[in-house]
Amino acid sequence: MDKTKDIDINSKENGDSFKDLMEEFEGKISEIEIDDKVKGIVLEQKGEFTFLDLGGRLDGRIKTEDIEAAGNVSIGDEMEVFVTGVREGFYSCSLNGTDSTDQISSESDSPGFETDSTVTGKITGHNKGGFEVNVGGTSCFSPFSKMDRGAGENPDEYVGKVLRFVVEEVDDEKSRYILSRREIIRSEKDKKKRDFLNMLEEGRVYSGTVKSIMNYGAFVEVGEIEGLLHISDISHEKIKNIDEVLKVDDEIEVVLKKADRETGKVSFSMKELTPEPWLEFIDKYSIGDKIEGTVETLKPYGAFVKVFPGVSGLLHISKLGTGKFHKHPKEVFRVGDKVNVWIDKISEDDKRVSLSGESPETDYSNQIRKINEESENVGKNSSSSAFGKMLDNALNKDKK
Repeated sequence: MDKTKDIDINSKENGDSFKDLMEEFEGKISEIEIDDKVKGIVLEQKGEFTFLDLGGRLDGRIKTEDIEAAGNVSIGDEMEVFVTGVREGFYSCSLNGTDSTDQISSESDSPGFETDSTVTGKITGHNKGGFEVNVGGTSCFSPFSKMDRGAGENPDEYVGKVLRFVVEEVDDEKSRYILSRREIIRSEKDKKKRDFLNMLEEGRVYSGTVKSIMNYGAFVEVGEIEGLLHISDISHEKIKNIDEVLKVDDEIEVVLKKADRETGKVSFSMKELTPEPWLEFIDKYSIGDKIEGTVETLKPYGAFVKVFPGVSGLLHISKLGTGKFHKHPKEVFRVGDKVNVWIDKISEDDKRVSLSGESPETDYSNQIRKINEESENVGKNSSSSAFGKMLDNALNKDKK
């Protein structure tokens, strides 16, 4: 049974639930900037530092001596602090907006930078190659290529910002210090992806955007993650060319099939949002019904005819309806031909349909089979005329 077939993807309820999810997530991952004044909850005190919950899974720490100087502060108390930097995976905080532990002294000829270390700096200007960054009084440089994508297009917007950087190159003799934000951005993006992935629920409907199309499927962006919509999960019908169904930037609704939290791989489905074609077919049609179909493929043993969206049946070579013997159905049909066929057999367990090109008025095999079954109930002592009478009645009934 299709557990999602009753979901109304256009309903206000589903739209609001996804919107609420995104708002909740955005609230949790909102980035804290250096110099921001934020509220924190005192979690615990460990020696030199007191640790704070800054909300949204963000942790900070402040010197215990600063806490003690502020007065009587206990675990669970809320207090306002300033974010002064990032050290050892925590946001460094202070009560007055300054913290000597996050500043790099400018009194020394060598600022003491180490390659791959993280520093906080203020962008003071830019030239044709990148940004000038001041880190604790030391002049550094960050090329446009090491910054956010598109930073070189509007560099003035970055001047005055205080950002985190990774030290990429150190040359104390030449006072050359190259900084990069690419690792910071990648790390922040990975964290957002992990946090968002943990909020997703398998089986739920989400709004997404088609970002790219491959021959085996499409990649769909939902919030902070991208997942694969395999070609077999787009529709119950067989799709040969995805471009005929989806386009890049299409806004679509998908069901989350699977989310692997360890690998980050996500898979979506569209066909789960539509009813199972087979159930619709057997509800609408019965054995003996005439139906128009389209020849899909030709095999030596018969032709496969599409008789309903997502449902195809076999028209066996012995039942093509021409009254002649054929070695191959291609002697009669071509792929794409429209044909009238009759439903000869429906196997619900196997979800298979057998077709016939001969109308029941011409093909009496079903009637004869039924009569044979009925004749067995008459008894061995009955005369052969009983069988003949039943056959005549069946044929006369069909001719009416």
